[in-house]
Amino acid sequence: MVLFLRFRLFACFLLVGLSLPFGAVMGQTAGYFVQFSDKEGSPYHLDNPLEFLSQRAIDRRAAQGIFLDDTDLPVSPAYVQNLEDLGVKVLMATKWFNGVIAVSDDSELMNGLEALPYINFVEKTYVGDGWSLSSGDNFSQKKLYPEVDAVESKEVLKSTAAMNTDRQIEMVKGDFLHDLGFKGNGIHIAVLDAGFKGVETSQVFGHLQTDGLLLGERNFVLNDPEPFYNTHIHGAQVLGVMTGQVPDEYAGTATEASYWLMRTEDARSEYPIEADYWVCAAEMADSAGVDIIQSSVGYFTFDDPAMDYTLEIPGGITRISRAAAFASQKGMVVVNSAGNERQSEWEYVVMPNDVPEVLTVGAVKADGTLADFSSRGFVADGWVKPDVMALGVGTSVITNDVIGVSVGTSFAAPIISGLTACLWQSMPEKTAAEIVDLVRSSADRYLNPDEDFGYGIPDFERAFQLSVGSQNIDLLDNWLVTPNPFISAFEIFQDDFEGALSVELINLHGQVVWQEEVIFQHHQRITPGIALQPGVYVLRLKDGSFSYSTKVVRSLGQ
Repeated sequence: MVLFLRFRLFACFLLVGLSLPFGAVMGQTAGYFVQFSDKEGSPYHLDNPLEFLSQRAIDRRAAQGIFLDDTDLPVSPAYVQNLEDLGVKVLMATKWFNGVIAVSDDSELMNGLEALPYINFVEKTYVGDGWSLSSGDNFSQKKLYPEVDAVESKEVLKSTAAMNTDRQIEMVKGDFLHDLGFKGNGIHIAVLDAGFKGVETSQVFGHLQTDGLLLGERNFVLNDPEPFYNTHIHGAQVLGVMTGQVPDEYAGTATEASYWLMRTEDARSEYPIEADYWVCAAEMADSAGVDIIQSSVGYFTFDDPAMDYTLEIPGGITRISRAAAFASQKGMVVVNSAGNERQSEWEYVVMPNDVPEVLTVGAVKADGTLADFSSRGFVADGWVKPDVMALGVGTSVITNDVIGVSVGTSFAAPIISGLTACLWQSMPEKTAAEIVDLVRSSADRYLNPDEDFGYGIPDFERAFQLSVGSQNIDLLDNWLVTPNPFISAFEIFQDDFEGALSVELINLHGQVVWQEEVIFQHHQRITPGIALQPGVYVLRLKDGSFSYSTKVVRSLGQ
């Protein structure tokens, strides 16, 4: 516990302690990304990772066979200090790209930085009339988020919005995981968004506080004087799709997961500096040991057209896209909304969806047909965008404790994020890449993907049954377990399999409570014994090439 606190204090220093008073910067202010040439002079070393990573982050890497490398090391504090001594206002640092996000009203100073031996390059990412911009809740027309069509009538609420809540989960067979008791327990999710207005007082999020599921919050939009929970509502709506709870009316997709809330999007303007905020938030999520990044923001065009992105295949040119790939390579699942740009001039998925590592989520209607706005993807170089689809028209969301319906890929993505957390809880030995592959391979168009639906609508019940890289997938439907429910023993039958087999019983918290290695020859009697507590368990059978899971019930008997 002491070590984790030490890490958290370091993270605060990295993101806040390097900043100078923003009120001192007036007039025409520009934001910049400044990349260093190396990490010389850094006091941090890979053989002492607790200085810059939490124990949970280290454990996540170890569990997935991921090694530390130089991108895990923080930037050189000496270089940061040099910039500050020159009068550059450093806001935050990015270790993955070995640089800082900074602001200055001295263009001559910034243009001359590249002459310094420790500076690789300088890129302008923001232009504004003073760093302290006026506050407000209105998005520019370029934003991804449609307004919520809140349902005010309580009767309509119960018959429409509550029905949609079930439908958006049942469409992707997420209710199967919920019925098994998998609701994201033990999985940490970072929500990167525009704001989380009202979360701290909303009744639908009360369990986050009482159950200790709110891990913390960070504001990366440092020029906004508004309190963290008094900015935009969009992130709160996204959060509600995953963890909102209204008895008998609403239940999110991962109500037992734990959450970090990270504000990265400045709704008052649109500049690439916001994508760099996202990069820094993703790095913090990694350092904190987060398992899943849920992001319903994306970037393509900006208030300054000279800064616009271009879509290139293969992608991964922008920092935000490369950061999303980094996050995946560090052992996290990155879920991002595809964007609502199909009918705009841009038309295609937005960044960071132009890399294969991101699980990109498009939107469908309740009947499974394509949402008119859901961004177009592509099938190229052996990878597909979007990856999967979920309900994005008439999605049930919560706004200020009122259940309503809305549209947008922004609300399709958290359906997938939350249920991915449930899936991972059910098979914690899987890597992030394996979990993503399971979600993709469960989808209804997996064998015939296209640029509209990608792999299609996933089936989390099927994903639960599948095994990544299985060479014996045809075996999965041929196992017989009987009797079920059982009292003290049950029989397993399979005509086509012989060999060593691991038999596990997993409780609803994802813990293996009983395990035995057997030599299976078409039939095996399994005797956990009456010491096993009555209840629902997941029976998991696996060898080196496949894994099969099914629900079993231990009963008290007569």
